[in-house]
Amino acid sequence: MHPHKGAVEDTRQRTAIGYLVDTSARRLLLPATREAKMMRAAVSLLAESASNRRWVGGRRLRRFCGLAMSSALAVPIARFHLRRLHQCIGSTQPCWDARLPEDARHDLARWASLGAPGQIDRFLWQEVVRVELTTEACLSGWGVVLDRCLPARGLFGPESSAELINLKELVAVRMAIESFPGAIARGGLIRVRCDNTVVVAVVNAMVSRSVPRMVALLRAVSLSSRLCCRLEASWLPARRMCGPTSSRGIGTRRIGVSNAPSSSRWTRRGARALSTVLRRRARRTSPVSTPRPRIRAPRRSTAGSSIGGGASETSSALPSPKRRL
Repeated sequence: MHPHKGAVEDTRQRTAIGYLVDTSARRLLLPATREAKMMRAAVSLLAESASNRRWVGGRRLRRFCGLAMSSALAVPIARFHLRRLHQCIGSTQPCWDARLPEDARHDLARWASLGAPGQIDRFLWQEVVRVELTTEACLSGWGVVLDRCLPARGLFGPESSAELINLKELVAVRMAIESFPGAIARGGLIRVRCDNTVVVAVVNAMVSRSVPRMVALLRAVSLSSRLCCRLEASWLPARRMCGPTSSRGIGTRRIGVSNAPSSSRWTRRGARALSTVLRRRARRTSPVSTPRPRIRAPRRSTAGSSIGGGASETSSALPSPKRRL
């Protein structure tokens, strides 16, 4: 091979389907032209909303949302900062203008500063988990275990007594991050193990249709961003065992246990115990029925009736031959 006609190393960066694949850094990035295009579109929408009392063209806003959504593979928080803009689009007709509230303008400002470090990067391969948090919540309190060895717990205030359990499970994720700031400040990926599938879907997708859940997610993401961390959720099957959180205060679940028996066996035991309790309760509460007395009519013999009345009474007390057989 000629020394000036070959290369020792292969190509490290290649553009594919609108993304920049960097194998040396093991990251998926955006090309500079595409990044500049999105930033210019966000800046123009902000300028238009400032000059027209927060009104922008509906078609231009839809075009920007489509362009930003197409870059979700390289921008992890793309859906998180597009939910309010999609709400502005859905409230008007396609050809009408849309009015941007303050939170939507804040999201546009984040897209305008997309070139900041840490905004555009996604690992090509599985990232190493630095911290693992196992969270659990009930109607009265929450609990968390750091790396399956260090627990923490707390109670919800009276102002959150009417909140749904899905929201409290998501709040427990933020409380878990606040409980261990020293361990989480190492950076990297934080894996949250939770038995609530709604929380797992919301944390992984970075979006939710519920406004209270979006507010709780915003606080958790903002806190993890200040600690230079990223969140990832995984589903943990629930186990009906003794643990730190319960609606009765003692606990009905045990979190952060990897060597516990399988959840199917505990589910079968719980089902059998519940059926036994219900059956005993039904026996206690069922009304007692008194048995009816069985009254038999006296039998009359045809032979006795022809002789006289006394013979009929005597024959009625004797069993018939067919009855005896």
